[in-house]
Amino acid sequence: MEEKGPSSQDVLRLQQAIVDRIARQENLSSILDDLCRLVEEILPGGFCSILRLAPEDGVLFVRAAPSLSVDLKSELDRLVPSALTSGCATAFTTGKMVIVEDAQASAQAEMRETAQRFGIRSCWSIPIRAGKSQIVGTFALSTPVPGRPTAEQILLLEVAAHLGAIAMVHSDAHAELLRQKDLFRAILDGIEDPIFVKDSKLRYMLANSAFERTPDPLPRKERIVELRPAQGAVDSHVDVIGLDDSDLYPADLAARLNKADSEILATGRSRHYEETFDNRLRDQRTFLIRKSPLKINDGKPSGIIGIARDITDLRKAEEAVRQSQKLESLGVLTGGIAHDFNNILTAILGNADFALSEPRIDPVAKSSLEVIRRAARRAAELTHQMLAYTGKSDTDKRLVYLPELLDEVIELLYSSMSKQAELTTVVDDSLPGVRADAAQIRQLMMNLVTNASEALNGSPGTVRVAMRVLELPLSNVQNLAPGRYVRLSVQDDGQGMDVETRSRIFDPFFTTKFSGRGLGLAAVQGIVRGHQGAIEVESEIGRGTTFTVLLPASRAKLARVDPAELQLDWSGCGTVLVIEDELSILSLNERILDGAGFKVLKAEDGREGLEVFEAQRHRIDLVLLDWTTSHMSGREVFLKLRELQPDVRVVLTSGYPEADTARAFEPGEIVGFLKKPYTPSKLLSSVHKALEVHV
Repeated sequence: MEEKGPSSQDVLRLQQAIVDRIARQENLSSILDDLCRLVEEILPGGFCSILRLAPEDGVLFVRAAPSLSVDLKSELDRLVPSALTSGCATAFTTGKMVIVEDAQASAQAEMRETAQRFGIRSCWSIPIRAGKSQIVGTFALSTPVPGRPTAEQILLLEVAAHLGAIAMVHSDAHAELLRQKDLFRAILDGIEDPIFVKDSKLRYMLANSAFERTPDPLPRKERIVELRPAQGAVDSHVDVIGLDDSDLYPADLAARLNKADSEILATGRSRHYEETFDNRLRDQRTFLIRKSPLKINDGKPSGIIGIARDITDLRKAEEAVRQSQKLESLGVLTGGIAHDFNNILTAILGNADFALSEPRIDPVAKSSLEVIRRAARRAAELTHQMLAYTGKSDTDKRLVYLPELLDEVIELLYSSMSKQAELTTVVDDSLPGVRADAAQIRQLMMNLVTNASEALNGSPGTVRVAMRVLELPLSNVQNLAPGRYVRLSVQDDGQGMDVETRSRIFDPFFTTKFSGRGLGLAAVQGIVRGHQGAIEVESEIGRGTTFTVLLPASRAKLARVDPAELQLDWSGCGTVLVIEDELSILSLNERILDGAGFKVLKAEDGREGLEVFEAQRHRIDLVLLDWTTSHMSGREVFLKLRELQPDVRVVLTSGYPEADTARAFEPGEIVGFLKKPYTPSKLLSSVHKALEVHV
């Protein structure tokens, strides 16, 4: 070995071969094995080994030794450097080259025994340094003959150790780069908000998984595969790197995005704006997009970095708050209007009914009175619709069977529906009852079926009405409580609605009909709200419309009853105090009650009513009290009456919804509520119920 010295060409070839492998980023084990083999080729008869420190436990393990036997590798593995039991351990500990001319003659018993067992004589070990001070391992050449290395051989070993150090450092750096890249990707992909980076030509350089999941109007994967067929053939995950917005979105959307990006590159200023995307399920998602210039070296914008946040639910919540505020304001306004209207209508309807009850009424006058009564009832229906939209209309909830109500509605609509419309119904046989106001549900059905028929616009088509039971899980639409619901759907084959129309159809006074009032669907929504249900609409231009209503199912057993009102043929006796500030209603009530056999005491406001009651309370059997009397509220008058006579019987009347007035009273405090406008028969019925224990 001493006579064989490597040439400079040998050293150069070794360097070129190993550096080339490092540049190609080959596997570290493969590079170190090749390094050992190349040195062994230059120095025939020797066999090389590379040991590397395991930082976690401080021992040296065999990193490369292609020519060593398995037993010898096992002997060298996990050397403790501080033990100085071998040349490699000593070289690592001292940081200097260690030359053992004849290991079999070594004073170290362990080294001598190993050398004799494996036929090793000379062993030359040199530390591998990653930098000036950090030693990461050793490079060793062992031979079967004793001897010392020549200067050329020492140079070769130093070069080999240096090449090993370069390979290890490069491999560690590459592994750390991959780790950092994986960490970066994991962080990016762990963020639920879409993040992206574009270059100066607005091509995507980076995008996280959330960006890949954002809704798009085109099937993005199919579009990218169209641009990159090979990628689609081998990769189920298709990224956007190298593409621009024109590759991903329709021209109008891509133009808006590019305009915003170009302004950022030109001005160097960030931009925040909202953009709406359609997804494949044909609904919309709104994103708040924040974009900033990407500045790397010279401070000039070299690209765009952006982050988008899905604010669809936030905007929906804000819209729900606005709608709630609108409803509250409209409810206050509507309640006041309805109260005044109902006072007027009470006088009109009451007097019309009272006059029509005269047995010798003139036929011409009777006809005119019937016209007046019909007009007044239509006006009452209008105020009822206005209150229904706000969810404040009075309800008479009973257990009802929706198919029976549907049959009634179909019979009523049969003559007015388009003859081109075919009406079909599908009803679940096991459909449960619903606790609902039958009149309101009829109105709901009439509005939905009428709208569906009119949506056909005189063309042949089908209106499909279906009812079935639906079990809602914990997560469901419109914050409904989980449980059992009756699902009513009304579907048509009409032209459908665009997104803008869909977003406004439940707004009060919005209508697409020339002659409409715009209260139909608004009232439907109010009725549904008043029944703790939900309503949804699905529609698309050219694909028709489907309205779906969910109403809580009742577990009570349905008892079929005749819904017709019982005709009351009754007259009474006793004294009724009427406290009413509308003189026309006060006079009407006096005539109705007097005609039924009652003695009537009148008061035009709360103060007068209390004076009359205090003077004659022992004669008064019932008080008919208006909720909004002059000078005092109905509640104040009621409390004063209770002070004068704790067991006083009071029937409250009001043009406001019962729900608004009932909150002022404890259960059982009043004996009845009479909603304006009312007819003479309803007035007498309420009085009869309040006094029936005395009859």
